[in-house]
Amino acid sequence: MDEFIETICLENGKAQHLPLHVARMERTARDHGFLCPLIPDVEQLCPDTLKRGRVKCRFVYRSEIADLSYSAYTSRLILSFSPVYLPEGYTYRYKKRDRAVLDYLRQICGADEPLLINGEGRLTDCSFANLALLRDGIWYTPDTPLLDGVQRQFLIQQQKLVPRAITLEDLPLYSQIRPINAMLPLESVAEGGASV
Repeated sequence: MDEFIETICLENGKAQHLPLHVARMERTARDHGFLCPLIPDVEQLCPDTLKRGRVKCRFVYRSEIADLSYSAYTSRLILSFSPVYLPEGYTYRYKKRDRAVLDYLRQICGADEPLLINGEGRLTDCSFANLALLRDGIWYTPDTPLLDGVQRQFLIQQQKLVPRAITLEDLPLYSQIRPINAMLPLESVAEGGASV
């Protein structure tokens, strides 16, 4: 039986994009035939020592919330990406606890992060985040993500990110690649991006 995870960013004690997280959990529960649990009051439960800066709130769920944890967030430096093809038929539409395939692809990629390519030769995500690619002053994101992440949805709604088909052959057209997820807003990543 699959278990799912949710990661919520708290900025100075305030939960970011909570309605999008709730919607994702409700969609996951509906599609897997279980009753969606209520998200606990993550702001209230956050330890006082973690109410400044960026904090990662993570929990596992199915019909109940389990393993709720908080930790100060430090992003890891990604200087290089390497294209890796996904196994045939692999999907990650829901944020599952089982990430064995993604973890394996990261280990074998030969770079800091894999650029995951689907069977049609189109860019999807990296192992832990959606992607934003800069071209002529406009940020684009692959229109074939493995997981339609909360930060990605938010940036598209704000018209700061444009979905587009991106192939491996298209990569030289882009000047930067940045990972984006609940913990990594587009503007928070250091200037420069990573190379392929």
